[in-house]
Amino acid sequence: HGDVAVKLAVGAASDLRSTTAQDLTQRTLIGPTSVAGCFATIDPAAQMPVERYLLSAKKGDTYHLSVEAARWGSTVDPALTIVSADGKEILRNDDAADSVDIHADFNVPEDGLYEIILSDLSGSKPSLANVYRLAVEDQENASEFTLQAPERIDIPLGGTVDLTAKTLRRGTWDEPIVLTLEDLPAGVTVPPLPASPNAKPAEAVPSSANNPPKRSKKAGPNEAKITLAAANNVAAEAKLARLVATTTIKDQLVVRRSRPILISTTLKTRCVVKSAVQDGGRIVNRGTTYPADVIIERLEDYNGTVELQMAATQQRQRRGIMAPNLVVPAGQAEVQYPVFMPEWLETNLTARMNVIGIAQVPDPLGNIRHITGIMDGFIVMSLEGALLKLTHEPQDHVVQLGSTLEIPLKVSRNVKLPEAVRVELVPDANFADAITCQPVVVPTSSQVTTSTLQIGSQPHLVGKRSITLRATALQNGRWPTIAETTVPIVIVSDKQ
Repeated sequence: HGDVAVKLAVGAASDLRSTTAQDLTQRTLIGPTSVAGCFATIDPAAQMPVERYLLSAKKGDTYHLSVEAARWGSTVDPALTIVSADGKEILRNDDAADSVDIHADFNVPEDGLYEIILSDLSGSKPSLANVYRLAVEDQENASEFTLQAPERIDIPLGGTVDLTAKTLRRGTWDEPIVLTLEDLPAGVTVPPLPASPNAKPAEAVPSSANNPPKRSKKAGPNEAKITLAAANNVAAEAKLARLVATTTIKDQLVVRRSRPILISTTLKTRCVVKSAVQDGGRIVNRGTTYPADVIIERLEDYNGTVELQMAATQQRQRRGIMAPNLVVPAGQAEVQYPVFMPEWLETNLTARMNVIGIAQVPDPLGNIRHITGIMDGFIVMSLEGALLKLTHEPQDHVVQLGSTLEIPLKVSRNVKLPEAVRVELVPDANFADAITCQPVVVPTSSQVTTSTLQIGSQPHLVGKRSITLRATALQNGRWPTIAETTVPIVIVSDKQ
């Protein structure tokens, strides 16, 4: 008993409706044409949702093919393949620059029938709601354009940055494309630029909302730069903005919006992190903790604390290399940053770690912001063999519910590690407190020990299990050296 707003798309001609017939001769298209269909069944051969058509075309025909789904709110991620009558793949296309929808040009090489294969790569369950629209248009009359914008832009407070927008026209229409931005962060504006006496109005560089930026009328790919400025007296914040392109095609107003652009206003970096060893790397043993010497250089008169963190993106895979978050006190310029190297790392590759420094600084409105400073260079480590090894005898371990199991262990140390070793059970979320083990300490005079497992009486423990035991020694009384061994056990009920 209420009202609802419905958005309808209208065109100059009616779409064909896809048929359920599997015979391709009943699914023959003659361009230009358009078809509305859906991915409602699984193709037995491809084992995924697939729709097939035949296109009758002549040599020299030039078509523009578009497959639209996201435009209509569909979850379909279409892919397009065109195959000739002799089975040769002529064209393959997936996502457009600004959407999962497809835009592709097809120049017909020979007279004949060409199979158009549409696939849904979204992984969605086939459904009548998984709609798409296939349009086959003459390239000359394919009046369309696409819009591309960056995913993110950072603007320093009080500074400027250029946002580059790219457009691609199809067809012969020559109306200018007007670019505007919506939902900008507070304090971000598009300042007017001084007019150039030699500039042509149709090629004007984007300026302000009162003087909208225009793209040149030249067909094909074009780009325009929009200068964004951030005030220096507002809160630093991030917001999802959109680039809006507006034009007229064949007397119809056409509006395109880009994907969301993360626009952030930022503060200046307050620190730079450097490795004290700039050239080459240090020799580090597997399974040990490397105390890397790090230098912190503070900027912009900042003298507060700096938190060092292992960067999420490394030059190579992390491979299990770990490092903690370490707070460097105010005024301190040097620190040892502990980097743990797992015992399984290969010795034929150097390891490089990137670290960031984080300073907490208020923005102009007093909001505390976390300002990052990336490391200048890398902490570089060349790997050698392990200093510590924990092993168990390869034998069957069978234990009943509610009883104990003794596992003999051997601890091997390098002469560089004359330290006592603590052996303990590594917690497993699947067992929680159902399997426990008291830690044992192996003195420097011994190489063997026994870990005693206490098995709970919970029925879900029955079956083949793997438990991990960890040996830890403190190198130089401070830096952990770790080795692990995984022991397979079989837990049986007390009735067996």
